[in-house]
Amino acid sequence: MAYNDVGPGYFRTMQTNIVEGREFQDHERDRSVCVLNQSAAAYLFPRQQAVGQYVRSNDEKRFPQPVVCRVIGLAQDAKFANLHEPPPRTIYFPVTLETIRNATNLVFLMNAPTKAQAISAYRSAKAELAPATPFVLFVTLREQMEAALGSQRALSLMSNFFAGVALFLSGLGLYGLLSSSVTQRTGEIGVRMAVGAQRSRVVGMILTEALRLLAAGLVLGALVLTVTAEFVKGQLYGVSAFEPIRLAGIIAVLAVVAIAGGLLPALRAASVDPIQALRAE
Repeated sequence: MAYNDVGPGYFRTMQTNIVEGREFQDHERDRSVCVLNQSAAAYLFPRQQAVGQYVRSNDEKRFPQPVVCRVIGLAQDAKFANLHEPPPRTIYFPVTLETIRNATNLVFLMNAPTKAQAISAYRSAKAELAPATPFVLFVTLREQMEAALGSQRALSLMSNFFAGVALFLSGLGLYGLLSSSVTQRTGEIGVRMAVGAQRSRVVGMILTEALRLLAAGLVLGALVLTVTAEFVKGQLYGVSAFEPIRLAGIIAVLAVVAIAGGLLPALRAASVDPIQALRAE
């Protein structure tokens, strides 16, 4: 269980929704009241309404510190340290006047249109509430997110690049395979056209072969995805390995690549002269 001492307006500033109840008011400066996030409420009060309940515990396994408070609000889950881990069960308490007077590491959160305005508000709030707190470098949440996700984004860009290369090579390989197949089946295609097969039917025959190869690859890919999804799930944020819309988009892209790779060999097969093919046989 995680604890967080916050001031009035914290949830509004952080744009964290209060799902039920309310957030702290200016006059609430002790730990007799608290706000739970959704994960903590589901853990402490399963299938019950948390607002209005009392949290009391001296169990050190569940609570690092003794807790006695009345729940006045239920806040939306939020992540703090790691985006890839589930939101921690969190109990929010009002920051006390004693904490403000004695603390030397208070964190000030400002919501302003520009960074310059946020820095100005930060200086004013620090001077008024905690002048003993040393001035630290002001960093926006966006800048912190950029720094925290920099390596993941670089990895994502590299993955997208190599995926594009693999897709191109797959299309190139499919083209070469179908071209070789058309060359080997020139006599067969000539016979088909000699007995009345339409060019469109020949094109469809080659493209059907390309789609069969795609279907086999999709079956193999689905098996690999099922096996490896559990290993990569921890590296995903905000998406699932089995999102239907994304999977449908991937299948559509692969289908387009398969058709594009098989189109030229199909058109070449449709242009075979039956007489020349039979003479060559």
